[in-house]
Amino acid sequence: MVFENSSSADSKTVLRRNQACYYCRHRKTRCDGQRPICGPCLRASHEDDCEYTDNLRRSRAEILEEDIRSIQTRINQLEHPEAPNASVSLHKPYMQARDPAQIPGLHQILDTFHEPVLSAPPSMSIKTETGTSASIITDSWWNSDEPPKHMVENFLDTFLPYTSDWGFFLDFDNFRRDALLPLPNGHHSRPSPALLAAVYLAAITLSTSPTLKSHEKTFLMRALSALPISLSGLHPRKVLHGLQAEIILATYFFSRGKFTEGMYHTATAVSLAVSSGLHKIRVEAPSSLAGHSIDSQEAERVDAWFAILTLDKAWAGALGTHSNWNNTRDALETGDSDVLTTDMSPRTLLVNTVVLWERANSLAARWDPEMRAQDSRDFFSAFNTLDEHIENFRRTVTRLAAEGSCDRPIIVGCFIAHAATITLHAPFASDGVSRHKSIAAATAVLVAAADMKLEGVGYINPIVGPVWATACRVVVEEIRVRDGNHDTDELASVFARGFAAMRMYAESCPLMYYHIQKIQDAYNMLAEKSEDAMAEP
Repeated sequence: MVFENSSSADSKTVLRRNQACYYCRHRKTRCDGQRPICGPCLRASHEDDCEYTDNLRRSRAEILEEDIRSIQTRINQLEHPEAPNASVSLHKPYMQARDPAQIPGLHQILDTFHEPVLSAPPSMSIKTETGTSASIITDSWWNSDEPPKHMVENFLDTFLPYTSDWGFFLDFDNFRRDALLPLPNGHHSRPSPALLAAVYLAAITLSTSPTLKSHEKTFLMRALSALPISLSGLHPRKVLHGLQAEIILATYFFSRGKFTEGMYHTATAVSLAVSSGLHKIRVEAPSSLAGHSIDSQEAERVDAWFAILTLDKAWAGALGTHSNWNNTRDALETGDSDVLTTDMSPRTLLVNTVVLWERANSLAARWDPEMRAQDSRDFFSAFNTLDEHIENFRRTVTRLAAEGSCDRPIIVGCFIAHAATITLHAPFASDGVSRHKSIAAATAVLVAAADMKLEGVGYINPIVGPVWATACRVVVEEIRVRDGNHDTDELASVFARGFAAMRMYAESCPLMYYHIQKIQDAYNMLAEKSEDAMAEP
């Protein structure tokens, strides 16, 4: 259960030739061979440059440089056909001199990362005068206005299982249909360029291909630069598409631990939604779609507003900040557990849960032991009411998750409902009742993590990272307080099982990786202290 740590690697390990990462070889630094990021690169904050080429003779950077030179040569040939021997100058002799099996081209590199959809179909290759196939278009797809159609299909298929984790509220079937229309980027019948770039960015983030991930910054900058243009343009759905792009970008930045940027895009989304009147829609509609006819466009606007509320309230609860929208009276249902189970869609259940979490954070921050008697009575009246509502939601989402639901909003809502209990009772951790509720909620998070069944692996909504960290801190502290009592082993077993499941998501995003490492460090320190105590005579 111990995290691999590059700093603990055996400094005397001798790596075989070409087994060091490219950056260490280039800088002539001793590499420890740790993966995915070696110790020297981690300490030097060069994680993006840490690349292992293994048995390949050259690094990806060198191969890309050669491909760029080849493309530039080909462009020069096309621009100056009158030049002598233009079809063979430099390029063909060099291609004959190297061994393709030892020095693969870019399309072969893509194949080694198990992305067959990225290999160039015959129509994507350009034939030279000598009949040599030069995959110029595929090799430089990231410089085009859009990726090739087969890559767009791959991006959409990659993104589909995780749409709820990215706050995607548009009808995905319609979005996919419009995205694949044989029309130029920016055409009004297709999604806006900013939204397409944001979805491509999310898909690249979800990809396991290092080569594909190397273009992450390209599509991030493309989405950021296209947003202002899209919102000021004439696209018939520029508001909804702009909102969707803002939500995806905010989620991306939060997943990277860039909270300032994430909060900026969240605030922008809230401001745009309010200025467009989305907050005035019939918010009860999503919970009763089965019994009422509702215009599809209105349903999409409802989903848009709820997606924005979810993003705003969830990260306000996680970061302990004020949300951008405080008038959530109509968005919060206070019915009993049976009503919640039968009438609430997963999306509506999630937004109500994050509203409760944000309210718990806000109310807990108001507690002051020195407050006046009347203020204290008002506080505990609000405290008990909110605690009851949170318990209703905890019972609902826990039951739905226990029934085998694979719906991601329900599973995320389950974690957040438990986090709301922990947050609300945090000021009273020394009180027996509050301590018991906090421990029960934290344990429930670990059990839910171990038992959750998700379609697709390796990624979950980044908001879960802070929730898991909060729950694990409570459990680790309780293990420390019990200090070897009879029930410590049982609690430690629950922690070990839940944390093992959490570690599966450590590589999904930097924020998750950070929290998992912090949890591991805290538990390791506790284990070391326990061993030292046992060793004392």
